[in-house]
Amino acid sequence: MKLFIYSRSYRGELQVEPVKICQKYKKKVVYRKTLIEAWEGYYRIKGSKEILKLALEAGLGAKNPQGFGMVEVVKNVESS
Repeated sequence: MKLFIYSRSYRGELQVEPVKICQKYKKKVVYRKTLIEAWEGYYRIKGSKEILKLALEAGLGAKNPQGFGMVEVVKNVESS
């Protein structure tokens, strides 16, 4: 896949794997009369440093400007 962000192109893949999620992490939010189903939880993401940096800065998903898709780095899931 090829992305154009910050006036340049990025190539590569981003793998997202759930690590620690359960049904209680599923959130339903109505935003501008649209139902959005979102998931909180812990995920392992893999990709090039460049793609990972972009994911941390821009977020993941289609509703980032509305506050969805925020990402925080957690080193040890067990202590979280």
